[in-house]
Amino acid sequence: MGERLKRFTGRGANLKTGITERHRNVAREILAEGKPIIRAMADNGFSEKSARQGMARIKRSKPLALAYAQEVERLKAQPVPAPAVRAQIVRAKLLQNVAESRDSAVQSLKLLAQDKEVDILRPDSMAGIFVLEFPRNLPDLGTIPVPQVEEAKLLPD
Repeated sequence: MGERLKRFTGRGANLKTGITERHRNVAREILAEGKPIIRAMADNGFSEKSARQGMARIKRSKPLALAYAQEVERLKAQPVPAPAVRAQIVRAKLLQNVAESRDSAVQSLKLLAQDKEVDILRPDSMAGIFVLEFPRNLPDLGTIPVPQVEEAKLLPD
């Protein structure tokens, strides 16, 4: 990895120090802890102007981009949590979204909830659910003779 860092030059590279703990902290807070990019960068000593640039700043800064890529690889190498844990993650994040009145990562949560092992969006049973589809060419009820029904017989319980 050191040889790759030596190749980067130019404005903003600041490769005298390489990837610092500050860069690793930003990547970890964004990816593992789910912090917004602006807050993660500001909490780790980046200027407000840099923090407001968000992902564009991470992509432009070689040490930040490498720290971010390393964190992604580290997370990909970890074992996948059990289905019960993943279901709890979905529930907790959805409750957090409701509490904060925002829709953060909803599509990702939906996909995780639909996973074959997690499957928390399907009802436990389909009892009592009827799907009716009426024909499009339903004749007028006035033209159909309605048979007279005699007294209905009650069935014993």
